Amino acid sequence: MLEKAGLKGLRVYVSSYNPFTFRGDKRLKDFDPESASQRSTYPAVKSYSFGLNVTL
Repeated sequence: MLEKAGLKGLRVYVSSYNPFTFRGDKRLKDFDPESASQRSTYPAVKSYSFGLNVTL
C-alpha cells in the first residue's frame, strides 16, 4: 500500500502525560490526590501528543 502511494515509510504515534486522575468523590472535579492542599496549588497538567512521520 505504501509503494502505491509513493511512500517509503509511515509512522503514526500517540503519547500522553498524566492522562487520568482518579478521585474518590466525583463531586470534586479538580481534586488531585498528589497535592498536599487544593486551595494553594494549580491543577495537574495533562498533555496529549499525536504525530505522523512520512518518508518519501
